Amino acid sequence: MNRNLSRSHFAIALVVILLSQAQWSFACGPFSLDTIFSFTVHPEYPLEKFAAGDIGIVPPSYARSYLFVAYRYFNGDSFDQAQQQALVDLWHDRLDLRWEAGDEQAVKTWTTARQKVAGAGEPPKIEVFRNREKPNEYDSYLNCQNDAFETAATTLEARIARLGADQSALKQWVDAQDQVFANCSEGQHIPAESPADADVLLRADRQYQIAAANFYSGNFAAAKTLFESIAADTKSPWRANAPYLIARTLLRKASLGPEETKKESHAEAEQQLNKILANSELKSSHEAAKRLLSVVRLRLRPEERLHELAVSLASKGGPANLKQELWDYTVLLDQFVGDNEAHHQKITVPPTVLRDDDMTDWIVTFQANDAEARDHALARWEATSSVPWLVAALSKIDPQNANASKLQQAAAKIPASSKAFATGSFHSIRLDIAAGRSAEARTKLDDLLQKHRTSFNVSALNMLQGERMLVSNNLDDFLVYSQRMPAGFSWNEDGR
Repeated sequence: MNRNLSRSHFAIALVVILLSQAQWSFACGPFSLDTIFSFTVHPEYPLEKFAAGDIGIVPPSYARSYLFVAYRYFNGDSFDQAQQQALVDLWHDRLDLRWEAGDEQAVKTWTTARQKVAGAGEPPKIEVFRNREKPNEYDSYLNCQNDAFETAATTLEARIARLGADQSALKQWVDAQDQVFANCSEGQHIPAESPADADVLLRADRQYQIAAANFYSGNFAAAKTLFESIAADTKSPWRANAPYLIARTLLRKASLGPEETKKESHAEAEQQLNKILANSELKSSHEAAKRLLSVVRLRLRPEERLHELAVSLASKGGPANLKQELWDYTVLLDQFVGDNEAHHQKITVPPTVLRDDDMTDWIVTFQANDAEARDHALARWEATSSVPWLVAALSKIDPQNANASKLQQAAAKIPASSKAFATGSFHSIRLDIAAGRSAEARTKLDDLLQKHRTSFNVSALNMLQGERMLVSNNLDDFLVYSQRMPAGFSWNEDGR
């Protein structure tokens, strides 16, 4: 057999193997283990490396939370250890579909505490989720959160210390609290009023229990009125908590009530929370009020909130609550721009809204694939000379564009220490290949792979080797650079 023909057949077979995804299939279902050579939706594992700055070649197809990180690194910013962990936690929550439901340990904290009261009996089974009313009766929501059980347990411990565990009044207290928590999952279980001659503190507790029971059972008007009464009672130990709970009641009403009342309830909740934050006597509620106000503004004033979050996330040092703010930011951005795997954007707000902040503008432009995005990226780079906009313009330009050479010259000046070095180099070489400058591309790639190979992650190295393979000048050269190392493996049970 002709030796050259044999080697050609071998090369063709090798290419077929390399360009095919390896799959391990199972007889029990359409499940397969796919070989990933370069990730397109999220970076390669472990994600801790990406959070720490090993970002490789960043494609526009990455989810927006990763592009936020790339933007910060392209700008020369960084994240401390706590922020890196917050980023990784967010990514795993989304990739692994993790959901922080009611914590069984929190419920157990309450049931253990109630057993210290004589005659309390066996604790009832508590379910923390409740179904919505019709027409969404099969849609459930987390009704009773961990802090409710922890507060009940702490309060009971304090009442036992004051009155003693064998008091019949304490059994009545526990019975009323059991009724409160029965509303977590169904029905309307409202404790009775305390007798007029009952202990003053226990009477105040009962008013709070009745208000909470109405809140959990969906009687929001009654709950709001009761919390307002508690807030006005100077003798109630719950007075400082009540203003915040009024706001929570209004927000819950907005979430579960009819569409036509949502805006009014959100506006009232915003007003209530601003009152709390302006009152120094309610300082103990300020942090919780700030978090709740973020939720309210996200729903009531989404465009303003997007701007606030973008400014906070892009600031030097970043926000203290990075995970929550990035979560809210990307959710809002998805609502305005659309969110699908192809990133075909459907803008639902005026483009000026998305261009108010450089970071938002960059993410949306980087992901768009039309001529307008190309021209805008180029204009922004010419106006700012910033690295993120240089990368965006490079990723969209073709070699026939009059600005291609200028962009390549700028890319050549990106230092190897920059987090944008791999991405800028890749796109500059891509332009050489597309323009037919194979020899120049080959020289650049050989220099890059020789001097910086160890600094590239596996996905980036595979992409660069792929470019080098395209400009091979003989078969041996082709066979050397056609080799790939798996960047990871993924069980593809859902086609994603």
